[in-house]
Amino acid sequence: MRLPFLLIVFAALINLTGCATTETTGYVDPAYSNGTFHTKKVVVRVDGGTLAETDLAETAFAQNFSDLGVESIRYMDLVPPTRNYSEKKAMKIVKDTGADSLFITYVGGKSSVDSYVPPTYHAGTSNSTVNVIGNTAHVNTYSSPGYTTGGYTVSLPVLTSVSYLMDMTNGNNIWKAEGFSSGIEFTSFTDLVLSAGNSAIADLKAKGLVSAVE
Repeated sequence: MRLPFLLIVFAALINLTGCATTETTGYVDPAYSNGTFHTKKVVVRVDGGTLAETDLAETAFAQNFSDLGVESIRYMDLVPPTRNYSEKKAMKIVKDTGADSLFITYVGGKSSVDSYVPPTYHAGTSNSTVNVIGNTAHVNTYSSPGYTTGGYTVSLPVLTSVSYLMDMTNGNNIWKAEGFSSGIEFTSFTDLVLSAGNSAIADLKAKGLVSAVE
């Protein structure tokens, strides 16, 4: 029963993340820059976020990979946050799935920046209607007053992230990306985490490390 519910939540979040944007800079290790590596099965991990952010983001990123034709598994489903596994044991569990890669997004640098919204005057409008009765014209004029918006400071959320794609056959990092995410006044940090990971996956695809659906 849990999976359908999460997919519904994920679909709703697709609309919400439109208010969050991420600038991503990715780099492919020279050993993998020849275009021969294409991940076919990936484990998706989010580290540094809240439990809610991690749960939703791993679901969203796994779905993103699935849409690209890559078999995906959530890290939380392999290594539940209720268990105190060592990193060595956790990596063995991941490797035993047969996944060829591990996608990790480290969430950090949650903060906010102040942005001043300058005042803008919006002029009033006026329109008239004319009713003619016999030889008499009656003019009715309707007016709305002008008004001003802005003139205040808003706090905008920002977030930094680092993502990796690890080769599970040898533990080497195939790719690394740094992201800077920002939003508008009512953007949540969950929106920013989703934006960061989705942007990173888009960079993986752009660099030819993810197999597209044939």
